[in-house]
Amino acid sequence: MSIRILLLYPEHMGLSGDKGNIFALRHRLHALGLRCEVTSAGVGDAMPFREYDLIYAGNAPLSGLLPAMADMAPRTEALRAAMDAGRIFLLTGSARCLLGGDLTLRDGTVVHGARLLAESHREVNRFTGEIIATRPGLGRTLYLGCYDRVLETDAASERPLFQTVRGMGDKPAAIYEGVFKNNIYATYMLGPLLVRNPELLEELVEKLAGGQYRPRGESFDAEAKALRLAALEKKKR
Repeated sequence: MSIRILLLYPEHMGLSGDKGNIFALRHRLHALGLRCEVTSAGVGDAMPFREYDLIYAGNAPLSGLLPAMADMAPRTEALRAAMDAGRIFLLTGSARCLLGGDLTLRDGTVVHGARLLAESHREVNRFTGEIIATRPGLGRTLYLGCYDRVLETDAASERPLFQTVRGMGDKPAAIYEGVFKNNIYATYMLGPLLVRNPELLEELVEKLAGGQYRPRGESFDAEAKALRLAALEKKKR
């Protein structure tokens, strides 16, 4: 069995060590005896989304995000078909704008996304910080990461991916962050996300591996996460 991953716009996107998410997925799938093929696609390339099991895009500055959004905007129907077919999308950092609605820049320019998600974005002053969050309705497991962004988001009509315990949500006054729709995971959280949060990595790997999935025991990643959470709590005090 081979798992196919499509990496979007690597020439424009992938700051903040985001490719660590791909490395984490590949390593975990290999541990299950599964092959993992990663294909890159950039501006102007064919993107047969339904031929892949997981589609990933990482963080980018606006200079990288804007050409990617312009390229993605006309692909809504192909994206929707992949979403309806159960394909997994993982979008971290500013990449969540690819599937969202309009992005309004400081000068009033409006850039369109693919509009697969009912959210809009606005360029603002830079925010940085740590984030600790839970998954709404999915228990008390804590997820952690960081953010470095010049965007705020209104996604009130979508199901949130996270509920913040510490740090900023989609905008300064919001407690919810990200979008979880069908198999779309879209979040500003960096880290890399799957490296810092082995529970989320396992969730994705279980979906990808299906009947060949086997839970792993306690891991160094989980121990490192516990230490990081303890350090953040100590810092808070």
